[in-house]
Amino acid sequence: MPPGHGAGLVARFVLCAIAKSVPKDVGVHIEPVNGQPGVVYRLPQGAAGCVTSVVITGRRISDILVVTNPDKLMYVATRS
Repeated sequence: MPPGHGAGLVARFVLCAIAKSVPKDVGVHIEPVNGQPGVVYRLPQGAAGCVTSVVITGRRISDILVVTNPDKLMYVATRS
């Protein structure tokens, strides 16, 4: 499903992408990301494999930020 505009299409795209790409053994946690709540996908050994956060403009989500770059993820603390 290609990304689109509008809350319903974007939400559907994000949920489908997550369902298809996140392995079953990956933990999903709400954690602080740059001082705001974010979603951290943790590998079984506790390292972050992906971080997702949103930018709120007014009362709406204006941007969805996804980080998968290992060089940037090394700054996210490993959980045991």
